[in-house]
Amino acid sequence: MTICHEGFRYPETVRWAVRNGAQLVFHPHYNEAEPGSFQPTEFADPRNSFHEKAFLCRAAENACYFAAVNCASPGSPTTSAVVRPDGTLLDFQPYGKPGLLVCDIDPAAANPLLAQRLRTGV
Repeated sequence: MTICHEGFRYPETVRWAVRNGAQLVFHPHYNEAEPGSFQPTEFADPRNSFHEKAFLCRAAENACYFAAVNCASPGSPTTSAVVRPDGTLLDFQPYGKPGLLVCDIDPAAANPLLAQRLRTGV
């Protein structure tokens, strides 16, 4: 698990989890709308902030599943989503709609090889 800011700004938090056996990393965060800000309707819209793109990167950088969880506030710039180990979106919760996001994953698709490439002891 990596919480809020750490998952967005510090990729090594996810790498540490995968190096220690995680195939799925949970990322609870709170990201609510600011007055006058862009309100997305499609996941990782290029006009939106970097936050959802970070979800895709964290999964692809470490070849793990990444499950981001946000509250369902109206106009929120992020939503809850699950990203595959190749960095592609598996599923997401519609923006501002309360609900439970449920999807199937294949833990065998997660591979720690990329996360383990860090040299230590040098």
